Amino acid sequence: MRTNHIILLGVLSLVGCDSKIVERDGSTNTDLNCQTRDMAQAPPAPKCAAAKGLAGDNLLCVDFSTITMPLAQSLPTWSFSKDSMNNDCWQVQNNRLQIINFSGAFQDTCKVTLPSYNFNDPDKQKYKSVTLSIVQQVDLDLGTAVPNQLAQIYNSSSSPSFLLSQTSGTQPEQQFVLTIDKTKLPLANSNIAGFIIQVTSAAKQIKNGLQVSSIAVNASQ
Repeated sequence: MRTNHIILLGVLSLVGCDSKIVERDGSTNTDLNCQTRDMAQAPPAPKCAAAKGLAGDNLLCVDFSTITMPLAQSLPTWSFSKDSMNNDCWQVQNNRLQIINFSGAFQDTCKVTLPSYNFNDPDKQKYKSVTLSIVQQVDLDLGTAVPNQLAQIYNSSSSPSFLLSQTSGTQPEQQFVLTIDKTKLPLANSNIAGFIIQVTSAAKQIKNGLQVSSIAVNASQ
């Protein structure tokens, strides 16, 4: 019977169980306490859709399905510009951040400025790169020679020398990921990440514009 106990213990060990065998007065009755172990723990769920698959530590994470108007109250550390007529540009509609009355009416420039992060701060000096991730759908007029409408990403300033990326045309909803070494960030090598999302339309078009479902910012060592 002792041999049987040894074999049983070996099997339980292989399947990842903690076992306890209690013999009752030498009889063949055996009580087993077996608690299965999670052999391959699943990674934690991302804080928001845009953080899915990102490396590093999360600094910012927003699903716009959780955001209510007015934006200035829901996201007080963000900055939402007005248009050239001093009208509000941005709204959350159908769980997406987008420009108000874009289709057939928008001929202007509007931008969203995310909170900035200074990688010279003591708690952030350990990081070497920063990642901006956006779950977005793009429907902008590509034009013929040059795009009539653009969605652009800048760092700290929306002047041309601070441009990081731009796009136009029609793209289905997808995750856009931009990773940059902190020393390569524009602004005279200051190590400051302050992303700006800007939409420009030179002509009114029947388009849906830039629609953003989620935004995340991560930093990696």
